[in-house]
Amino acid sequence: MLNFNAHLGFQFTELPFLQRFAAASLVGFKAVEFPSPYAYDASVLGDLLQEHKLKLVQFAAPVGETKGLAAVPGKEDEFRHGLKVICTETALGYFFSDVHKAQDALERFCNSLTIAAGWAASTILLV
Repeated sequence: MLNFNAHLGFQFTELPFLQRFAAASLVGFKAVEFPSPYAYDASVLGDLLQEHKLKLVQFAAPVGETKGLAAVPGKEDEFRHGLKVICTETALGYFFSDVHKAQDALERFCNSLTIAAGWAASTILLV
């Protein structure tokens, strides 16, 4: 059986963003994704996920003013700080990708980036 998740950036757009969690759960979704959690208090997002029994399966890394913040010279600390806050210092770390320890989520993400950076030696990588 196929399992689909709701993309809250594109679905239920007739509702304010924070009400889309309830809408997704109401129609039967078990998981959600959204492009950027950084405009909202992470504890509120975590509470909504828990309240509606939803899993968070994807969100975008911090992008700053442009896409690809991780690769912008001088913006490395901003990128790292954004990810650290969302993955390790908030409830979202618990919900992210079914990893039940926030530190595990961050370590897995960093390991994936390290591997991708190796591939990027001959390719342009957009993160």
